[in-house]
Amino acid sequence: MTKGIFMDSRSNSIKILIIAEDQMNRFRLKRELYNAHYDVIVAENEEEGFQLATRIMPDLILVDWTTSPRSCSLLYEQLKNDPIMRCIPVIFLADRDNAAMMEAGLGLGTIDYVLRPYKLEELQACIRKVMGVRDEQRRLREEILQVKSNIMSMLEYKLRFPVTVIAGLAELINQQISHSNSWTQPDYVNGIIRQADHLKDLIDDFNYLLDSEQILEEVDLMGVVQAAVERFRKSIEEKKQTITVKCQGQDKPVVEGKWHHLFMAFRHLISNAHKFTHRGGTITVTITPVNGCVRIEVADTGIGISQPHQPSIFEKFNRGQQELMGIYSSLGLGLTIVKSVAEEHHGNLDFESKPGLGSHFWLDLPLSHRDSV
Repeated sequence: MTKGIFMDSRSNSIKILIIAEDQMNRFRLKRELYNAHYDVIVAENEEEGFQLATRIMPDLILVDWTTSPRSCSLLYEQLKNDPIMRCIPVIFLADRDNAAMMEAGLGLGTIDYVLRPYKLEELQACIRKVMGVRDEQRRLREEILQVKSNIMSMLEYKLRFPVTVIAGLAELINQQISHSNSWTQPDYVNGIIRQADHLKDLIDDFNYLLDSEQILEEVDLMGVVQAAVERFRKSIEEKKQTITVKCQGQDKPVVEGKWHHLFMAFRHLISNAHKFTHRGGTITVTITPVNGCVRIEVADTGIGISQPHQPSIFEKFNRGQQELMGIYSSLGLGLTIVKSVAEEHHGNLDFESKPGLGSHFWLDLPLSHRDSV
């Protein structure tokens, strides 16, 4: 066992990790909380304590601030920035000289402090308070997850199904008109189909924003890109545009991720290229393996993005240049979703664009271990 770590398992009790460099303070805290029937784990310093916390996932972390305030501050930042550790309540023990710093830097909620000299009853009251806040936050998170689940079910079954039926009926009408001798052009039917497809895309977008599942699989990247291209093939041909897909290298690149999320990212990139490229323009999609990663590029000969609007294009609900809003309908979620998918897959998204000359977006994704060896 690592020197300086004491652990005593007690069933049905709160598991507290004590981090204290001072031996006397560490011994006193261990003895007091152990005698108060808490499950006690002890570490000698902040680095050891953080590593231990990631392994045992304590119910509460108790940090002695007095010995090394700088180290304690760094530990606090580590805990706050870690997506799992940030949910664990923390109590700092500090001298009264540190009271102003604690008030300004830590705030309330599941982060609190107790000043020396303290009584055990005071420390226990603080423990009960932060644990109560933690339990309430967990309850609220569960309720939010349930609401998200209900909304996703509504989007999937209450909206997607009728939209799919409408699109199917419109396709049937379109086929009947095309096989008849009627001179009437079915433009209005094509409009219904396009709007139905647009609604299905919006449902997918909102489902993505609500989805928190982290199930990964081996994904054939070329297959995903081709599926996204085919999604817009008819619209691209109607606009007299040309789209080309190039795959550099002999092997098909494979990444570890979510097929549908990657499809959505490429759908939005290709949709934007198609939408903002004039009639007769070109769109080029290139897939190139580079140094253990794969780069997917989508370049167009469209209208481009003006320099003042480039820094904000990845912001949620950003709809770009005001003069384009009346021409191109959008909620402004597309590039936000693409960036989120890139980060979800430990990748990177970037672009370059010049007004009147088009835009060039590229997404770098790490290859799966199978392809990178």
